[in-house]
Amino acid sequence: MVNQKIDGDNNTQIGEVHGSLFIDKRRPHFLPNDPNVIDCPHNCGQQTWFTSEKCWNCDRSVKQHLLDLAWQKQREQFKNKAFDGGVTAVGISIGIYIVSPYLPESISAFTSLFSLPLFMFGIVRIGQSIRA
Repeated sequence: MVNQKIDGDNNTQIGEVHGSLFIDKRRPHFLPNDPNVIDCPHNCGQQTWFTSEKCWNCDRSVKQHLLDLAWQKQREQFKNKAFDGGVTAVGISIGIYIVSPYLPESISAFTSLFSLPLFMFGIVRIGQSIRA
């Protein structure tokens, strides 16, 4: 028989009982007020580090889940910005179209060149925000 001693926290013990292998998952030691510790995003009721690949308790992905949430948030922000930019461009182009007959001819010709492309750009951006 071999005597072993393991010092420290966060140790996983593997042993054998009656021919069956078992793993004893020890709860990691979390420091109070550690900004890297979060509640498991899969609601298993335990805490884990936000940088860990998997939750130590439920063994589900933590890092990938948080990356997916960030990706969804980024897509939503893009949709909002695309829609706002598209509506702004359409509004400006319609304003140019309405005002251009009342401007001097040299300015009116110049603004008319930009009215239609700006309108089309706005429509495309609105379409991108709806499709995204």
